[in-house]
Amino acid sequence: MVENETLVEEVKPAEKKEKSLVVRGRGTTNIIKGRNNPRVVKRASVRFLGVNNTLIIGAGVNMVDVRILFNGNDSVIEIGPRCKINGSLIVKSGSRISIGAGTKFNSQEARVHCGEPGTSIVIGKKCLLASVRFRTSDQHAIYDVASDERINPAKDIVVEDDVWIAENVYVYKGVTIGAGSVVGARSTVLKSLPGGCLCVGTPAQSVREGIYWKDKFE
Repeated sequence: MVENETLVEEVKPAEKKEKSLVVRGRGTTNIIKGRNNPRVVKRASVRFLGVNNTLIIGAGVNMVDVRILFNGNDSVIEIGPRCKINGSLIVKSGSRISIGAGTKFNSQEARVHCGEPGTSIVIGKKCLLASVRFRTSDQHAIYDVASDERINPAKDIVVEDDVWIAENVYVYKGVTIGAGSVVGARSTVLKSLPGGCLCVGTPAQSVREGIYWKDKFE
């Protein structure tokens, strides 16, 4: 076992320690890599409901009001260095969530949900995300009557580097949001959006090209 890697055993409520990552679940084949890496941990928990899952935590991460759920087997959640994480991260079997270095979630209402097995949500570096909901699945199957084939399969989501997504935005399956773009509050992203654009609406669309944004006013 490498340094700072932990095999997870069941943790009972009585063993809970303040200012530490609370771990619950079964099995000793689930792994947390970098368990000692976070700079700040407050009200953060991870629960394993399967086996052979891996949580990777980069150096200098802030985890406040975080709920991580592995609802199945053989999945990976990777949080890059210097990220600020709030909200819920949820994966089904064979799924992956990857969050790039320096990305910030600013709301405990944020939800990153791989809702079906074998799907992924990849969020790039230096993104700024408010109360955003990501979903790779519609959560219920819809079928064609004539062919009996499913017509709403799950699909992956990609958010490229340096994207700002404002509050109460929904990002649905199969979309890519291009690098450097801004998605305005209360938008619904149903189709891919280009990079370097200001995008708003339901469905979200580009209303201005050739923009860039900064985290703070000058």
